Amino acid sequence: MATLYRCLNPKCADDPSGKLGHDFTADVPVCDKCGVDGRDPRFARVVHRLVVLHYDPPSPVEGIGLGHRACDPSKTSRASSDGMQMATGDPESVNCAKCRETGVWKENHRRTEVFEAADFEVIIDPAKKTFGPAPKAG
Repeated sequence: MATLYRCLNPKCADDPSGKLGHDFTADVPVCDKCGVDGRDPRFARVVHRLVVLHYDPPSPVEGIGLGHRACDPSKTSRASSDGMQMATGDPESVNCAKCRETGVWKENHRRTEVFEAADFEVIIDPAKKTFGPAPKAG
């Protein structure tokens, strides 16, 4: 059975916003992009196994899920016996490709937008443990 892995080689990053990581499914921890083998002790921290996070769709009561996986309603959202299959109600955290294909996940998914702010000066006060924008001149 194929397992979910993540390669942290910067060359493999999938996210254009710069988030490190390339997730892939394979029988062995060998990155399908760069070929790094996680079984080699030198690269064990580069390619590693991920816990599969399924989507537990929301119920009519806020904060409580329906108790099953979006990708397979016949399976409970409880953790698997080996701890490598779990569920969450947070669509952003879901890494199960089948859950991400469901209508209920797409309905509840909200893509985080990254906004680039204009450069501005910041004042850092270590004594007060505060920081903030510098006062405007004039």
